[in-house]
Amino acid sequence: MKFSDLFKTRTKRSDTIATNYLKGILNAELANIQSVCESIDSLPYHKLQHFISNSPWSYRAVFSHVASEVSNHFNQSQDICLIIDESGVKKKGESSVGVMNQYCGNLGKIDNCQVAVYGSLCQGEFSSIIDARLYLPNKWCEDEIRCNKAKIPVLDRKFKTKIELATEIINQQIRTNIKFDYVLMDAFYGRDASFTQQIHNLGKYFIGDVRINQMIYFEKPSLVLKQKKGIKGRKPTKLIPDKQGVRLGEYMSGLKSYHFRKMTIRNTAKGKLRVKAHGVKVWIYDEANQKFYERTLVLRRNLNKNSASQVDYFLTNMSLENFHLKQVIKKHATRYFIEHNFKEAKSGLGMHQFQTRKWIAWYHQTALIMIIQAYIMKQKIKTFDIFPILSANDVILLVRTIMRKNQSFQNAIKIFYSRYFSRQYDVNLHYN
Repeated sequence: MKFSDLFKTRTKRSDTIATNYLKGILNAELANIQSVCESIDSLPYHKLQHFISNSPWSYRAVFSHVASEVSNHFNQSQDICLIIDESGVKKKGESSVGVMNQYCGNLGKIDNCQVAVYGSLCQGEFSSIIDARLYLPNKWCEDEIRCNKAKIPVLDRKFKTKIELATEIINQQIRTNIKFDYVLMDAFYGRDASFTQQIHNLGKYFIGDVRINQMIYFEKPSLVLKQKKGIKGRKPTKLIPDKQGVRLGEYMSGLKSYHFRKMTIRNTAKGKLRVKAHGVKVWIYDEANQKFYERTLVLRRNLNKNSASQVDYFLTNMSLENFHLKQVIKKHATRYFIEHNFKEAKSGLGMHQFQTRKWIAWYHQTALIMIIQAYIMKQKIKTFDIFPILSANDVILLVRTIMRKNQSFQNAIKIFYSRYFSRQYDVNLHYN
């Protein structure tokens, strides 16, 4: 990947220190600045600190470059999806930008953490994070002293919901001509009828998880004025649907086994992913805009032993007249890969170990992690025919072994082969 020109400023170039930082991330056991410097002898701490926390190179330019690189490595004649999701990192103290007591999806509870919304570009089993927006809670936006300490740009101090940040990510990819055919999202985003309709209006398909209390209608309702009860009180002004809806959980409980179709979705490390699925046309109500939208509701129950009780519910603007149910289910199954991206970025590249407090430092480190992740994805694509289950950890450990020069290249390759083919043998057992 060519990125050296992205680290030029008016007065100097920083591409050498950028390269050393990327090497340091791959070589260090921890991803904080001190550990990265210690892993690369030619990397002075104060220079790296300045490069991350103060240098004016554009992280947005890096995001766009990474998105373009990832997109160019995909087969443009096959489906590409943009996955929207958020990720939180537990933090101590109050100084790190955006940190506060808030819901952290990774922990499944409210805790002191930093949260960001991410976009990942994905095709089949290959995916990489290409965009990110740090979520700034309203209390931060209202605290001028705190914003000044974190050096948050004035224009970025306006409170934005996670839905608004996700919308920015989608619009950015469209504006820069990054190809994607549909958007995938979890229930936090999928339940928002206004948001999903915006995606529909952009001419894109979407698949969004919903929760079991989602209200659905099997005939398109009209809005009528709520009837007044009795002669006292104010005249009703609220419009309500003229047809009876049903909660998703209630509908699910009335389905029988013959309403579902069995199908195989994709290969996994523990065998083929098999599911039972059901699809039906429904209407949902966008209360904010007082409109009804036609959607396809899909229910998916996993048949694998380790997740047999798991049921996924999602809505899409892909009609079953134009798409087979299996096609829709397979597209939905791709959402797994952004969780895989987060796991790679945190466990392998230290995304959860950022110790910087400034706004620009968080974005700079995120941009650099994206470069490494895109590089790893490129290696997976290039070597897929030979090493179909190559992991990010395989690439990181091989690069790390070579960089440390504590053994020959031949020995490094031997260790890689031993680890890889041992894992391949375990995978093959599930298919043989």
